[in-house]
Amino acid sequence: MQISRQNITIDTLDEAIIAAFQEDGRRSNREVARRLKVSEGTVRLRLKRLQEQKAVCFDLITDIETEGMKFAAFLRLLVAPKYLQKVLNAAEKLDIVTYLTVATGKFNILGFIHARNQDEALTIINKRIHKLPGIVKMEVLPVVHQTKHAYLETWVNLDLEEDR
Repeated sequence: MQISRQNITIDTLDEAIIAAFQEDGRRSNREVARRLKVSEGTVRLRLKRLQEQKAVCFDLITDIETEGMKFAAFLRLLVAPKYLQKVLNAAEKLDIVTYLTVATGKFNILGFIHARNQDEALTIINKRIHKLPGIVKMEVLPVVHQTKHAYLETWVNLDLEEDR
């Protein structure tokens, strides 16, 4: 199956390479090449092309609890359309906001926040987010227990090390 995204063509071998690294991002190019029965150079060149086209990246995901972050919550905002960009810009600058997207439906901004504790999160929410102009409605849904994270964040552009 071939898909195209702004002049990016990903074929079945590209998909297999991406899948191998999504399964274990620490794999070497040599190991992936061996599994797919292609040369190591083929894997290296295809990864380089995919990264240059911003189709994939390699990222590091840390355990937030080891960094002292004990509170996580989903943030749902309904923002008047003329204020949407201003709210997005302000929220992007907040360290506790770790994910932010524009959506359709009942809420037009969805986000995810991490904080050291509930009090820290509520202080920032009440003093910095809730007071932004244009917010019609806001919901904060604390995370009680995380049961799955697929670690499929592949659309961030980071430099790929040459010796992968």
